[in-house]
Amino acid sequence: MKNKGTGAGGANTNKNGLPFEKNIKKYKNKTKCVIGTVTYNYLEQGDFKKFMYDIYDDNWGKDFHPDGAYVSEDRKTVFILECKHQNCSGSVDEKLITAPTKLKLYKKKYPSVENFHFAFVLNKWWFGRPEYTGFIKQLEEDGIKFFWVDKREEVKVSINVFNDEVYLELNYHIFDYNEIFNWIYERELQSSKPLDFLSV
Repeated sequence: MKNKGTGAGGANTNKNGLPFEKNIKKYKNKTKCVIGTVTYNYLEQGDFKKFMYDIYDDNWGKDFHPDGAYVSEDRKTVFILECKHQNCSGSVDEKLITAPTKLKLYKKKYPSVENFHFAFVLNKWWFGRPEYTGFIKQLEEDGIKFFWVDKREEVKVSINVFNDEVYLELNYHIFDYNEIFNWIYERELQSSKPLDFLSV
């Protein structure tokens, strides 16, 4: 058994990233939820395309499989969430910078969707560093939203399996889901009123 609390990029980034994604998800895949007054379908990965298949334009290159997506029942509004975890030098930050182009391609692939919104959920202990300030600011100006996951000081140990290898996950992630729900509510209703209730 290996301690993989701090990896070295590549496969180690994936090992840390998978538990990271699991910790910040509020709903199970293919769940209906109500945010404000609108009913959404929460979808992950390939189930997003399955749900949108009949309005998909396959003339625009490869498929996208979002980590999470909130799709209104009329399929006119879509909120895409991508979870990215990094704790050492690697290629994740380079992937972030492609987001404005990816957002445009989503709009091309699903032309009947009237409103596409795109957000990243990032680990603050890496991407919150000063060297990323300008990087993040530019993406925000391009319409990309960011949410931040903090890590508590105390250590919570859990056992995980990745590619048949058992390892210890030492990071305990904390995240306020209401930040995402408020964003969805405000964008959907064009209101700055904070969301103080959720129903499922």
